[in-house]
Amino acid sequence: MADEAQPKQLPMFYNNPVLLDGQKHKGLSLVKDFGLTFTKGSNAVPVNLVELPQIAHFYPIAFSNDGMATPVAILGVRNDENLFVNDKGEWAKDTYIPSYIRRYPFILTEINEGESLSLCIDEVDGVVAEN
Repeated sequence: MADEAQPKQLPMFYNNPVLLDGQKHKGLSLVKDFGLTFTKGSNAVPVNLVELPQIAHFYPIAFSNDGMATPVAILGVRNDENLFVNDKGEWAKDTYIPSYIRRYPFILTEINEGESLSLCIDEVDGVVAEN
């Protein structure tokens, strides 16, 4: 039996990340106040080590068991539960929003087998639109 290539798993929240191209995306803009409903089904989110001291004031911190011990902010106690975002996509008032969430729809992606990073944007309806 031949080995079949497994589809690459996309990062959390991302559906269609593409390399940001000045020519192709010159008429693209972010939808104002697109909200944070995309986080509703996530009970944990990765945390940047730089923000760890600040984020620890708002969320319990755990470490993933993925072999890398990635710090994560706990957003809910049940699967698919985020206690910090309401149905309107509004984050809990006066609560720090993790940078992993704030950066959306942008993401850095390794290219050329990790030789460099390129900026990508998630091209999804409701978040980006043509001017």
